[in-house]
Amino acid sequence: ELPPQHYIFPDVFFVWNAYWQERIPALSPLFSYYKTRLVIGGRGYTFTPGACVERSLSYDTALRVMVPYEINVNSEDVCPYIERMLADEHIHVLLLLRGDIDREVQLTKYRTPTLRDHPRFTIVEPSEKEELLRTTHVVAGVYSGFLDEAIERCIPVAVFETSYPLFNDLVQDNLACAVNLKEDDLSVQFKKVALTPHSVLKERRSVFMKGAGSPGESLAYVLGRQSVSR
Repeated sequence: ELPPQHYIFPDVFFVWNAYWQERIPALSPLFSYYKTRLVIGGRGYTFTPGACVERSLSYDTALRVMVPYEINVNSEDVCPYIERMLADEHIHVLLLLRGDIDREVQLTKYRTPTLRDHPRFTIVEPSEKEELLRTTHVVAGVYSGFLDEAIERCIPVAVFETSYPLFNDLVQDNLACAVNLKEDDLSVQFKKVALTPHSVLKERRSVFMKGAGSPGESLAYVLGRQSVSR
C-alpha cells in the first residue's frame, strides 16, 4: 500500500524479452517506477521453440487438450473444466505434471475419483511433454508459464475463465482464446481454438518473442557491474 518508490527493488531486474520489458511496467506501478532497471536477460532455463511451421493434425477424432498443473489455482476452478471435457467423447485430456512438486499432490488436486482410469484422461510426465505436444491440438490452463511457452511454439492456447486474478491477461491481448463453462459445449469451443489460423499463431508468437535476451550476456553484465562497484 506504500508508494512505489518506498519499496525495495533490485538494481537490475531481468526479464525474458522485450515483450515483458514493456508489458510489466504497463501492468504494475512498482515496475513502472523502476522500469529503467528492467534489463532483457533471456530465460532461466533451456528452451528452444523451434520453427513456426503449420501443423497437419487431424481434427476428425477426439481433440487432444493438454492442461498443465498450476500451483495457485483452486481445484474447484479447474476440475469442473476437466470433468466437462471428459464428459464429451470428442475431447481427450492430457494432464501435464510438474517435475518440482510431489506427483501424488498434483494427482490428488486434479484427478477426482470419477477420473481415475478414464480412457480419455492421460497423465503426462515432464519427460513425455515434448513428444506428446506434437499431437496436442490445444494447450489450456489459467496462468501457467507453459501457456506462454505454447504460444511461442505456435500452438493454440485456451484460457479457462475462473475466479483466479490474472496478472497478464492473454485473452485481452489477443494471444489466446477464452473458454467458458457457461457457453456452448466445450468441444465446440476447443474446436474453434484448435482451428486458429496459422497466420494468427505466427503473429502471436512474434509478439511474445520479440527482443529475446541471452543468459550468457546477462551473466557478463552482472559480473561487470560488480567489478565496477568494487
